[in-house]
Amino acid sequence: MYQVPRILIKIDNDQFTKPAKRIPSHELPFYLERYGPTVSVESKTEGIFEVDDIQEEWTRLSGQYGENSVLSVFGRPLQGLVDALDKIMAKEKNVKNTSKSSNRTSAAAGV
Repeated sequence: MYQVPRILIKIDNDQFTKPAKRIPSHELPFYLERYGPTVSVESKTEGIFEVDDIQEEWTRLSGQYGENSVLSVFGRPLQGLVDALDKIMAKEKNVKNTSKSSNRTSAAAGV
């Protein structure tokens, strides 16, 4: 089972609309492919998205985004999705809190 973080994205359509959406992080490439540079990742949310069965997730993504889009994002059926989820899980394990200094000094960089 994979536990994928959910992220909050905003899509800058025009000056009046900026829809926000919470999505599982492995779905971000679909939004980038569709909306391009108008998509911005705002934050990681508290919730997680659980993937219990890779085949079911592949079927869900294919139904939502289309088989061709899923193939173009993940490549090989099932194994490409597994590789993407493994990369996300590895990054989640290696995330460190860099906002605090260990010796109580400022982390500002001088130029």
